[in-house]
Amino acid sequence: MSYKLIRLDYNFKLEGLGRGISVVELVREFEKVTGTKVPTLQGSRRFGDVGTLICDSQLALRELKWIPKYNLPRMCKIALSLHCHAIP
Repeated sequence: MSYKLIRLDYNFKLEGLGRGISVVELVREFEKVTGTKVPTLQGSRRFGDVGTLICDSQLALRELKWIPKYNLPRMCKIALSLHCHAIP
């Protein structure tokens, strides 16, 4: 099997709050929004998992004049609403 490398010039800007949040913080916020306990399993980091991942919104601010508009509770509510509407 052979593979062909194709160069694609994309410049994605995925932004969030303009500050870092932990997975635990996100899970707790979804629990508040849904009123339901989210089942979790904590363990050691898996091979290949990054220790920390932080997005910096400065590029979006400079190039798109974009600033975070929603806080974490609002973002969780929007994500939940979109997910619930996507399920038939």
